[in-house]
Amino acid sequence: TPKMKPHDGTACDTVTIRNCNIYDYMAGIGTHTAYGDAAKNIRIENNTFKNISNACVNLRKFENVTIVDNTAKNCTTFVYASNSSGTITGNKVTNGTSYKPMTSSGLRAKNGITISNGSSFTIEKNTFEKAKSNGICVWEGSTATIKNNKIKNNKLYGIRTQGSTITLKKNSF
Repeated sequence: TPKMKPHDGTACDTVTIRNCNIYDYMAGIGTHTAYGDAAKNIRIENNTFKNISNACVNLRKFENVTIVDNTAKNCTTFVYASNSSGTITGNKVTNGTSYKPMTSSGLRAKNGITISNGSSFTIEKNTFEKAKSNGICVWEGSTATIKNNKIKNNKLYGIRTQGSTITLKKNSF
């Protein structure tokens, strides 16, 4: 963050986060700013997230990120991506009816996945259930291929988009 100086803008490159249990935090993995170079070649695999009040995975300015085979329960948002690219596949997300988010509101929050600000993702073979808003949102000049996902029992829409390009194939609602 700007107040945590000195910082030189050096980003992470070629990092794997695997087999972790992340419980009872505001955020799980990622950044809250997009300062400096983009993080590249990040793999987030086979982790368990529970009771995350903001985003399990918060991506701002990430390239070639792979989010695969994770489980999330009682979270506000599984993935929030801004100005990022990659693949989100094989994840199981159940937001739960009793969980009350501590922070965040509006369109970017309370969704299974939010892709925004020119991001580009392939989203496939995931399960999204009981999102407080939408299963998947694609916003603000982003692109997404959304295929073979199971999206059910969300409060608003299964998939919602505005000002973006999406390709849909074989999703079930």
